[in-house]
Amino acid sequence: MQPSDQPENDLERIHDYAWDWFNYHAGQRTSMFNYALAAAALMAAGYGALLDKHAPVAAGIGFVAAFVLFCFLLVDGRNQELVRRGETVLRAAEKILFADHAKGSRLEHLPRDLYLLDTPPAKESTFRDFLAGKHRVHLRLIEFVLMVAFLAAAFFALCSEPSKEPVAVAVGKVAESLNGAADSLKDAADTLSRTK
Repeated sequence: MQPSDQPENDLERIHDYAWDWFNYHAGQRTSMFNYALAAAALMAAGYGALLDKHAPVAAGIGFVAAFVLFCFLLVDGRNQELVRRGETVLRAAEKILFADHAKGSRLEHLPRDLYLLDTPPAKESTFRDFLAGKHRVHLRLIEFVLMVAFLAAAFFALCSEPSKEPVAVAVGKVAESLNGAADSLKDAADTLSRTK
């Protein structure tokens, strides 16, 4: 390897590392969102099963669900920050690596919209990003709405009339419902893994 090739090779390694970083954290962000939805669905099933029979336990599930979704919001915020770090490095590396991507060069006919450098970071506008369907807004908005819904449901359960069914019986019924839901999810996951 000639010394003149070293900086370009280093730059390509930096680009590959930044892309792997970006790809990992963007994928992790989507996975965490899916886990948040699954957790919310399981907790909603438990809440619904207990609301008429034992409202205080349903309220507890609502508060726990709201807290879990709040934690998912915090994790998503951290993942978003890590994704942006990768984007920053990718933009800088692509600016140098694809400097030949100008009129009259051999790269002129490649599609320009593939690279991050062609889409500079715009000033953040939550409303504009909402209308554009950006993950940055929508994933967190859905988690936030679910969190608020669970808080409202918990307070609703606290204000409803108490039932005469013992707590242990109500919790046992919820556990059975959740076990059934978990078995259904496991069967679905097994079916998906066999089809791939």
